[in-house]
Amino acid sequence: MGRSPLPVGTWGKVTRTPYLVDGRNRTKLVQDGVRYYLPDDDAHTTPQRPRWKAHTRFRDSDGVTRLVEAWGASGAAAERALTSTLTERAARTDSTVTAATRLHALAEFWLRTDVRPSTTRGTRTKDKYDSITRTVIVPAIGQLMLRECTAGRLDRFLRTTAAEHPANARTARSCLTQMFSVAVREGALGANPAKETSSIRTEPATEGVDVLTLDEVRTIRKLVYADPWAVDRDLHHLVDVMLGTSARIGEVLALRWSDVNLDAGTVAITGTIIPKTSNMPQHRQPFPKSRKHRVQRLPRPTRDVLALRLATVPAGEHDLVFPPQGKTPYRDPSNTGAQLRTWRERQEGHPELDRVTSHFFRRTGATEVERAAGLDVAAKQLGHSNSQVTARHYVQRVDLGPDVTAILETLYDEAAGTPGARESVG
Repeated sequence: MGRSPLPVGTWGKVTRTPYLVDGRNRTKLVQDGVRYYLPDDDAHTTPQRPRWKAHTRFRDSDGVTRLVEAWGASGAAAERALTSTLTERAARTDSTVTAATRLHALAEFWLRTDVRPSTTRGTRTKDKYDSITRTVIVPAIGQLMLRECTAGRLDRFLRTTAAEHPANARTARSCLTQMFSVAVREGALGANPAKETSSIRTEPATEGVDVLTLDEVRTIRKLVYADPWAVDRDLHHLVDVMLGTSARIGEVLALRWSDVNLDAGTVAITGTIIPKTSNMPQHRQPFPKSRKHRVQRLPRPTRDVLALRLATVPAGEHDLVFPPQGKTPYRDPSNTGAQLRTWRERQEGHPELDRVTSHFFRRTGATEVERAAGLDVAAKQLGHSNSQVTARHYVQRVDLGPDVTAILETLYDEAAGTPGARESVG
């Protein structure tokens, strides 16, 4: 039986050989222990300053095994030069992942080749994948070789993670599934073990979607307009625009005047503000979370607010409806949300507002639209591709039974009298 070929992208044993180099002439020296000499030198005189060649067999990406060599002033120097050449050559081969690759190396390869160059994922999604991979997956199972990553072993890791952080476990499962798809694509594995793990389930919310009542909306608007601290930070107008568009806070802060048509009474949701991360500065992403631009009709109060801002507030460098008040190019959604929380904490005597965040305005608007125009219209208002997410997370549903009163009324026998009639007699 013939010897098995080297795996693609790997090399065999490295051999060091001394040479006498004279211009272009290179004569291989005979080595005897720690001494070496010319083949025809009976006195075995050791030449001065020989050059060393290190060479080995390397299997390239086309499957052909070739001889690769490097030179140095010593055997160790030649081998170091050869190792550097081989490492660079291996990185250029198609198959950079094998069954013996450690999971942390696969994770880095996946982040480098699939996640970071992707134009189909949002910046925050990339950051989330990077964070969960480095802080959750790699510390727990990063030293496993791919052949050791069985479905059962991955499933136990995910269930342990889900016991404390279900959201992290769901993202980790998504990351692992994509990582092992790369391993299958590279030929390291025949199947994706992450796909065989159990889905991460969470207990459904028992209280349903929490939204603001009409009285609470009126209270919030009254209080925010009456608070000079909030007015100085544009929170009164921000609340009104969020109520009138049902947009996310990042989308409202990304509104430009070129997106607003006051004559037509419409606004285009075309982007969102992405906070600064370790890999990227704060910027305006040129599409919202749903990735599709959408145009919405504005209620009259929202049009009035925007008309007032157009006349009184300078748009700044980026033509923003809500320009930054500090040195950053855009208003940060997280910082603005923190300002809303600070304002809420200032409202003594209104404990019902303690739960309110910026997302309440989006859910409240969606609920009102659903009750008046139906779930599909509410989904379009929010920019959802289907109504399932709208129904599950944004609309407060009332479990009101069907109107069958006419049917049930047939059960009452008029001859027996009208219910309550006896109490009225006498």
